[in-house]
Amino acid sequence: MTTALTSRKASTKVVRILARYQLKASGHVVYAVRPSKGGDPYYTTIVNGKASGCTCPAMKPCYHMLQLEERETGRIVNQVEAMLNASDEVDEDEAYEAWKHDHGYDEPMTREDYAAFFDPNGWGL
Repeated sequence: MTTALTSRKASTKVVRILARYQLKASGHVVYAVRPSKGGDPYYTTIVNGKASGCTCPAMKPCYHMLQLEERETGRIVNQVEAMLNASDEVDEDEAYEAWKHDHGYDEPMTREDYAAFFDPNGWGL
């Protein structure tokens, strides 16, 4: 009988997210989700990666809390992977040299080109 109280039936409902808010000061996340029967949105709070509450009338943890906690964990994993992949950045000096070559700036100016470029009389002023 204790297994019936501790285990929850897997929900077939899918959470429909209306908005995601992240509080800058605390890092807490609030999801606004659409109720399955319509009406005002429910709000699910994620604190430190764990669902801490939901305004829906269902018994807690509700399917909103379970699915959104999993979704938030996926977001964190993706952010960490992106940070790890950022270490494979392109060398800025090499990229600049390639850009200069592609745009014809890798050749030095001749004396005549330099004089013509910096001659105020040649600018049409």
